[in-house]
Amino acid sequence: MIRGVIFDLGGTLAAPLNPEDLDRRNTLALLAWLRQKSGPLDDAFVDVLVEARQAAFARRDGAREVTAAEVLGPVLQRYGLPHAPSFTQAAEETFFEPELASMRALPGANALLAWVHDRGLREGLASNASSQYFVVECCRRLGFERWLDPILSSAGVGWTKPTSPIFETILTHWSLAPVMW
Repeated sequence: MIRGVIFDLGGTLAAPLNPEDLDRRNTLALLAWLRQKSGPLDDAFVDVLVEARQAAFARRDGAREVTAAEVLGPVLQRYGLPHAPSFTQAAEETFFEPELASMRALPGANALLAWVHDRGLREGLASNASSQYFVVECCRRLGFERWLDPILSSAGVGWTKPTSPIFETILTHWSLAPVMW
């Protein structure tokens, strides 16, 4: 018997309106914010951060997630910028704002979530993403959060799909044991 459905975010429930160069657009927004906070900052910051994120994704070992904060902190430090956790979190939120603004619910996503809910099934979300903030905020803005509990990212759990920890976390939250087919 099916008791719940675990959805993915990107490409399943939502997608960016304009997916080209999101990392660069995100980094340009962060650069503008950092200049307001800290004064002049070299334009090379954009390439440094984009390359650091690409390198982090390349060194994923197929299971462990490299978070946005793990990439941002050293880059901020390299430029002599504050890199305390609270500042890094604010930088992460600023970084993802252009991408969040471009996210759109895919046609039928909210109707599907309502349909599953109306059948008495639990609904959760497991998304490979470098930021738990991004995933939760995207779900909030698109109206998905009312259906989904929990909302998890690989950044929040520490492990990417398809490894089991993210799914086990949801099943534990639901007090359900995994079922093997």
